[in-house]
Parts: sequence; structure tokens; C-alpha cells
Amino acid sequence: MAVPKNIDERLSMLAGLDADAADRIRAAAAARRPRETRGRPDAAARAAVQQWLREKDPAPGIIIAPGIGPNCEVAALLELAPRHSMILLVERDASRALDLFNACPVEEYVDEGRLRLALAEDEARIEQQFLALVDIRQSPSFLIFDAAPLPAEDSGFYSSALLALRNRMRMKIFNLGTLMKFGPLWQANALKNLPALVRNPGINALAGLFPGKPAIVVAAGPSLNDALPLLRENAPGFVLISVGQALRPLRNAGIRPDLVVSVDAKEMTQQQFATECNDLYMACSSIVYPTLPARFEGIFSGHINSNPVGAWISSFGQGKGTLYPGGTVSATAMDLAVQMGCDPILTVGLDLSMGDDGSSHARDTQYDGERFDTDQLIPTKGNYEDTVYTKSDFRVYIDLISNYVRFYNKIRFINVNNGGARIEGMDLIPHKHIPDLAAGDLAAYAGIKERHKSFAPHNIQDVCADARRIAEQMQELEKDAVAAAMLCNRLIMLVRMPQAGVRETASDCLAELEAIDKKIADARESSLILDMSLRQAYYAVGKQAERHEERLASAVLANRESRGLYEQMAGAAKWTRELLLDAAEQIEREERFAQNTDRPVAHGLHAAEPDAVGKTVEPKGRQTRLTA
Repeated sequence: MAVPKNIDERLSMLAGLDADAADRIRAAAAARRPRETRGRPDAAARAAVQQWLREKDPAPGIIIAPGIGPNCEVAALLELAPRHSMILLVERDASRALDLFNACPVEEYVDEGRLRLALAEDEARIEQQFLALVDIRQSPSFLIFDAAPLPAEDSGFYSSALLALRNRMRMKIFNLGTLMKFGPLWQANALKNLPALVRNPGINALAGLFPGKPAIVVAAGPSLNDALPLLRENAPGFVLISVGQALRPLRNAGIRPDLVVSVDAKEMTQQQFATECNDLYMACSSIVYPTLPARFEGIFSGHINSNPVGAWISSFGQGKGTLYPGGTVSATAMDLAVQMGCDPILTVGLDLSMGDDGSSHARDTQYDGERFDTDQLIPTKGNYEDTVYTKSDFRVYIDLISNYVRFYNKIRFINVNNGGARIEGMDLIPHKHIPDLAAGDLAAYAGIKERHKSFAPHNIQDVCADARRIAEQMQELEKDAVAAAMLCNRLIMLVRMPQAGVRETASDCLAELEAIDKKIADARESSLILDMSLRQAYYAVGKQAERHEERLASAVLANRESRGLYEQMAGAAKWTRELLLDAAEQIEREERFAQNTDRPVAHGLHAAEPDAVGKTVEPKGRQTRLTA
């Protein structure tokens, strides 16, 4: 994008991207306030930024810059930072922002999505811009840009702002507690899904499938009840994408969605799909509950970056693609529509608030009949009312989706609703206007089916061989972890009951532990695959001692924590190895069945095999108990 030379044109362009920032810079220019920085960053500023970036390995996903710096260090950062890094600039003085605007093409960086401007003393504005960056990234790393000195009079402000951002990151949607709680389940599900995942395409196979075509994302809020008749009449004119909760209401109304989206790993998810699914295609995460893929005609899978198992699965053949983890599956479905090139993107049933009767969901959903009293809820701005009532997690989703649609400001997002909570950035229209946006018969289902049929899986034997190779690593890792736990136990005994030569014995134990740690780290693939199920154990190492532990010597406590980690590692390696072997055996069993019957494997979805007397039985794998 060429940067206009005229400052008014540049500010007009910035206003189209960030009106608040443009207004503040324009006011500073009109006031002609004295500038604290001059011109472009000098050689010293560039050298300081280059040194700072060299020390960051790997490069951060998000850089938070508290202040522009006296020598326009932020301008140098924008110029030198990797393109995948995004920068949140927190600056309270608009005159300094004017200096940055004069020093570099700020509007170009904002337009590319590499820069967000929080030009305010209002912490709410800073949080809003911060969340806009976080929403678009997948499990990003964060760094504070400290290569530029701060004005002494502003240090308190920036410290307070950074503290507020840190606290904001503790929201449920970003809290590592979710990963620690569900990590073992996610790891197990992804491995159980391996046969289906490697035989089906990834969500990247859907990329650009419907450029400029309208899509409807069907969520399961109470307003869906009133929208169903119009959806049934006009579905052919849209790419119809349903979240799992909305599937039963759609099917009961005689509507077949073009694509169904599911990202949840829990067993209770199955209730959403207690309807006809064998003629449907599902876009899902690699951690989806393992019984679900077999119920569908086919799947398109993707993974989230915090799931190393999904990344490993994507390494076979063409990558699967990355799903947007928006906290709510509705945001994931909206992002899939964006990836398919759809525009406009409509949402139906995206209420994110309670109906007049206190209901949270539409009829025929998993939560049909559930009611909330107002005193259980929090108020928020409504689409047609000043105040509607919602749950705390719905309130978070409102902010997340609002920030998402603002980021993709070149796509039109339309909330089709007769109630619900207001989502800033989305146009609002009533249900009766759905026909006005239909595009004739798009044959979207046929297009998705054709993309799925054209997929050619990677060499299945390579997948099985790699699964067995990593399973062997897991067996070695289990032995090493057991040995390391025993060494930690020995060190505990040495501290509690010291004997002659204790220093030499302890040194030998520590040397053995160091060698084991190196061996485990070198087995990189198995260590990464185990990572999700060990997050809770990692957290336990180095945490503040409990009251009953305070009497223990620090060496005893440290070795107890390490012993616990190694024991968890050994258990996780054992059940992960069994799941890998189960998956390889199932894949090969399906291959033999296909060859013997001269029938293709049905997308790797739990094919049945005839037994010796001609009966049909389901494949039986090793019964695995997750004990880690």
C-alpha cells in the first residue's frame, strides 16, 4: 500500500482503521504541541532494537510497547520486528503519537494488522486493543518492549496499565488452567482420532471455496426458534454453517447444513449430535470427542497451536490448518467462513444473552428447558433493548467476537436477530431480511463434498511407522522417568539421613539425573506429544509450598516435586504409547479390510471387519485406562 504524502489523507486512512487514534493524532497536530521526539529513529535506536530482538529467541508473537521512546525506538521496532510479530503501542501523550506518525507509515502497519494503537489513559481502551490482538493469535507469546527508556513522570501510568493487562489475561478463555485441566483428555482424544484425521482433509482444503458468497453461521440462542422457517426457505442461497448445539433444531426443521462445526473434547458433546449426521460434513478440532467423526460422511480437521499432537498429525502430507480458538464455537465457525472467502457473513441465533423467559438456548438443543433468573446474570447492552441479561462467559464472548469482526473490517458481518446482546462492529437486521441477502442456489453442500472427495491421504504406512517409532521412544522415556523418580527418592533419603560420602553420592545422582534430562529433551517428538498431559505437573514444580510442606528442607521439597513430575511423565508415556500402537493397529486393520473386500476405507472411520464365521464385528483395540 502506497502511503499518501498529504497528512490529511493519511489521517483519513487511519480513521477508517482506528477512528479514536486518528482523532487524537489530528488534535495533537492542530494544537502544534511541542514534540518530545524528533524525526526518524537514529542509528543508535536501530542498534538498540536490533540487539533487543536478537536476544528474543524465538521471536515473540505479541510485543507490548509501553511508550514510543525518546528516539522513536518504536518506529525502529516496527521496521525491524519479524512480520509475524504484532505490536500493541500504549501511549498516553498524543503529541508523541504524532511524532511516530511523522516518523513512519503508522496507518500502513495498522492496515496490515501488525500494529494496534492504545493512545489513551483509559485502561478500558488499552484492554480493548490488547484483546483485539490476542483474539487473532493462537496461543501467542508476549514480551514487553523495554529497549526504550520511559519518561520518569509516566512510569507509574505504564506500570499500572501493564498490570491491568496481566490481570486481564487471567480470563477463563486465556487461562492456562483450562489446558492444565483438560490437557490429558485433549492428548488422548487426538491420538484416538488419528485414523480418521490422517484419512480426511484438513480445514485448509476449504480455503477460498466460496469467494464473495454469503454465509450464515447458525448458533443456538433462543432467537433461532423464530428464524428457522426463513432458514428453511432460503438455505440454498447461503453457505450454511451450523454449530453443534444448533444441529438438532435445524434437522428437526428439515434443514441440512452444508457444514457442522465442533471443537469440544468432552463426552457430553455427543448429546448435540443425537440426530441424523451420516449425510453431513464436520469441521472439527483434532481433539473432538472420538465417537463423533465416525457419525459423519466426512470431516475436515484442524488443530490449535497449543496442541503439539495436532501439529504432529499435520506433519503427514499437506498440513491440516489451524482453527481459531475463540472461546465459543460460534467464533470458530465465523472464522471458517472467513477462510472460505465468504462475504457477507451472517449469524443467526447468536444472542449471547437470555430470552424473555430466561432461556439460554433454542428449543431441541442440549439445554432446552434450562432457565436463569435475573439475579444469576449480569446486564449488558441489547440489540433492541437498553439492557439484556447474560452470563459471565457469554459476556467474554461478546467482547471476543466484537474484536474479531473489527479486525476483519473489510468483511461485512451481520447479526440477524430479533433480540440478543449487542455485538459492536456487526450490522444488525431482523430475520425478515434474510431473503434479501440470499444469492440463488449456491450448491454449497456439493462444493464441500467435492473438496472432500478430491483429498488424497498421505502414505498410510508412513503414519503407522512413525507412530510406532514414537511409541518406542515413549517406552524408553517411561523407563528413564521411572529411573529419575528413583534417583529423586534417593536424594531425599540422603538429605534426611546423611551418611559418610553423602556429597559424592549426591553428585553422582545429580549427574545421572542430568543425563536422563538430556535424553528426554533429545527425544523431542515424544516430549512434545506428552506436553499437554503434563502441564499440571509442570505447574506443581516450583509452586509456593503448602503450609504442611513448609517444615520440609528446601532440598527435600524440590526433590519431592521432581519425583512427582517424573512419575507423571512415566504414567503419561505408558498410556500414550498404548494409544499410538492402538491407532497404528486400527489403521492397518482398516487397510486389510479394504484390500480383502475390494472396498475403499470410508475415510478411516472405524470400518467393521467380518470375523471368521462371516459375522460383522467392530474392530477391537487395546483397552486403555488413562491414569496419568
